[in-house]
Amino acid sequence: MERAEVLQLIERTRAEKSTELDLGNKGLTEIPPEVFQLSNLQRLDLRSNQITEIPDTIAALSSLQLLFLFGNQIKKIPDAIAALSNLQLLDLGGNQITKIPDEIATLSHLQYLNLSVNQITEIPDAIAALSNLQVLWLVGNKITKIPDAITALSNLQDFWLDNNKITEIPDTITVLSNLQQLHLGSNKITKIPDAITALSNLQQLHLGSNKITKIPDAIAALSHLRELDLRLNQITEIPDAIAALSNLQNLSLSFNKITKIPDALLSHSQGETAALSNLQKLDLSRNQMTEIPDSIAALTNLQVLHLGRNKITEIPDAITQLVNLKLLVLENNPINNVPPEIIRKGWGKEIYENGDPQAIFNYLKDHNKRPLNEIKVLLVGEGDVGKTSLLNRLLYDTFNPEECKTPGINIAQWHLPEKPDIRLNLWDFGGQKVMHATHQFFLTKRSLYLLVIDNRKNEQQNRVEYWLKLLQTYGGDSPVIIVGNCADEDFPHVKIRTLKKKYPQIVLPEKDNPFSQNSVIATSCKTGDGIEALR
Repeated sequence: MERAEVLQLIERTRAEKSTELDLGNKGLTEIPPEVFQLSNLQRLDLRSNQITEIPDTIAALSSLQLLFLFGNQIKKIPDAIAALSNLQLLDLGGNQITKIPDEIATLSHLQYLNLSVNQITEIPDAIAALSNLQVLWLVGNKITKIPDAITALSNLQDFWLDNNKITEIPDTITVLSNLQQLHLGSNKITKIPDAITALSNLQQLHLGSNKITKIPDAIAALSHLRELDLRLNQITEIPDAIAALSNLQNLSLSFNKITKIPDALLSHSQGETAALSNLQKLDLSRNQMTEIPDSIAALTNLQVLHLGRNKITEIPDAITQLVNLKLLVLENNPINNVPPEIIRKGWGKEIYENGDPQAIFNYLKDHNKRPLNEIKVLLVGEGDVGKTSLLNRLLYDTFNPEECKTPGINIAQWHLPEKPDIRLNLWDFGGQKVMHATHQFFLTKRSLYLLVIDNRKNEQQNRVEYWLKLLQTYGGDSPVIIVGNCADEDFPHVKIRTLKKKYPQIVLPEKDNPFSQNSVIATSCKTGDGIEALR
């Protein structure tokens, strides 16, 4: 956005005496000095820009309550931050910050602090002063230790420290009695301490991708737990103590060394009702189990059961008693009592979306064999590049110049006129940075990706390499078509040949394609140009 347009937004905010200003995703390299004249400002959004520093003049915004600076290039939190005494939310995730300054202690009203995806190496003692803090996100840093100072955060409810270098959970964590979510995945933790019993209000415990070898009996004290994630560890058995978690809905133990599902996990000593009666999702894939016990039938609320890549040879009739089951995955097991093709696919993958559990049992009963004939197509890219408009042009040949931002993920179905038996499931992702953390859950292999860019912006502004690296990480060798949108205003600014060498999954259009500009499909959702070529 041109500086004149930014200044108009600022002037309008001043004239209307508004307390909010949104300058997110405007291509800014600095915070315009005029912003600091808005002394009544309570909410300032500067997300997804290229800002390199927070000037000391930020102190002038003493009424500020919400400050969003996610996804910039800021290296330092200035001492002047201390002047923002009314601040309740501070979002500095996705920057290059190396240190949390002691001045943070003055923000006594702070309730939400996000410093994820930076280069922070330690949590300072000054954090203890934030007695009103409820949410602390420090995902993706270089932190090695949870300090004792954390015990002062008596109101903390969500504590996220995934993807750091933490080696242990200290006993001092017991003080955080109001904690509801504790995320410590992708660290170097070897043990779950018995002190975990003190976290009686915990609802989510995520410890995946560590080096844990044992689940302690102390886990039984977490009676409010709904999600327990211990995948990618070195656990050899499921203790009977898990049966005490009567509110558990999601249990993930994939990628371990478990050989057996204990009966105690499935039923009480009386053998009448399931201990985990509220369990809806159970993932035990990639372990070393040889059988599914008949007692699995007690999990009557189970909707998703993953048992792929084990050593299971037989499917018990008890499976058919899971009347709420929508998705059953048994791929890569030496099962000999049903057709191998069904095992390879897993039952009910399309049923799970449509919500018809009975169809799973039709598979078991009739041994139906039929191709799925579905393709997953994902539209990705920065915010405001026109992904939703592109989808609407492809599917409905419509264009809305006032199209709203996609708030999350929009899924649409497209039956090809030329091949009506084939269905494309199109996933339209919101481009906001806050959505990026969820991509790992939805970007999959064996898919087709449309990387949508804005021709009016350069390669860096479209963050083309960021997206290609992300798709390579989670999508493997899935093909990627780069679509240059807004072709009615400019040509694509992409060095496609250089990118193709680094990312061979890029698919180049045919040379005689009239809408191929520098080997990128150029489209205009406004005029419809290039849409048929893309189709």
